[in-house]
Amino acid sequence: MKILFPLMAFYPSQIGGVSNTTYWLTKALYKEKIDVTIVSTNVGIEKNQIETNKFIRTDYGKVFYGQGNAFNPKIILKALSQVKHNDIVHINGLFDPIGLVTFIYTRLFFPSKILICSIRGGLSSVALSYSPVRKRFSLLFYRMQNKNVYFHGTSQKEIEDTKKVLKIKKNYFYLPNYIEPKKRFKNIELKKKFIFLGRIHPIKSIENLITAISVSNFFLINGFILEIVGTFENRHVSYYNKLKKLVQKLGLDNTVKFSGHIEGEDKERKLAESYALVLPSSTENFGNVVLEALNHGTPVIASKYTPWEILEKYKTGIYTDNTPQALANSIDSIIKMNKKEYLSYRTNSINLIDNKYTIKNNINNWVEIYNTYKK
Repeated sequence: MKILFPLMAFYPSQIGGVSNTTYWLTKALYKEKIDVTIVSTNVGIEKNQIETNKFIRTDYGKVFYGQGNAFNPKIILKALSQVKHNDIVHINGLFDPIGLVTFIYTRLFFPSKILICSIRGGLSSVALSYSPVRKRFSLLFYRMQNKNVYFHGTSQKEIEDTKKVLKIKKNYFYLPNYIEPKKRFKNIELKKKFIFLGRIHPIKSIENLITAISVSNFFLINGFILEIVGTFENRHVSYYNKLKKLVQKLGLDNTVKFSGHIEGEDKERKLAESYALVLPSSTENFGNVVLEALNHGTPVIASKYTPWEILEKYKTGIYTDNTPQALANSIDSIIKMNKKEYLSYRTNSINLIDNKYTIKNNINNWVEIYNTYKK
């Protein structure tokens, strides 16, 4: 079986969760002796970190990293040239220019080929409110050309959102994201710190989290800090400035720390040493950072607009509304836990990852999907 992945960004880029999700997937598929081809940009990758503008062999498949962004016609043409050589084309994100053009090209010239379309959060009402005209135009192609096309959601809600938007009755399947767990630290020293890690973007509702710690009954008096780890696109600089002004207004200059973009072992250590991760998003199709935090035993507070209700079932965190008061109450609940209960949450978090979310133990689910639709 041969599978093509046309992508806007790919590992070692850390631009969004898709970069890592597809890396873990393609690496596991390659170990299963499946022929994987990836065409992507070098966006988010340091100069000289990888070879560009040529196919290279890796332990996650045959990869072409083109210089430039996802609108570069040379990169798009390279993706199109690979369609005929593959049995399945797996798109990740419906509005990625490389993926969208590859989708249209495949439907027009290779209509019998199988297309898998991972939604990646693009069809929630909040996500669709950004660049709505361009997205409405793009959706026309997905609605009209749905034979041999299968839509992948990482939560049941995402599948329901997709059905409402595309108005296609069938050809959907659910699989969560899986993770290749990073090495866990031994005897990590916990800090009095809650952490947000991700893009600084309005859909993340970070302002609600900042306000929450100001109204918490236990956060400030117990000497906790909030570390915000992540960066922002130029178009969201005003949102970042809004957050900085809010911190000043609430007198939290010594309590809230903006750390910028961090990756690699430094990122893993920050997650491991934190008392809890908070994901206050107003929409989230999955949230890979939850997996990354739980892998180190760090409990998670996630908003009800994310697909993480499982946190409470397995006693690994709290699932809540994302209003400032609701977040404050959840933060207080974590801080008030006695040592035994808190440590049990950390143990449960690691067990949940090992039992349900490792790519090594679950790659058979993806292989089964590909084999089923290929027939």
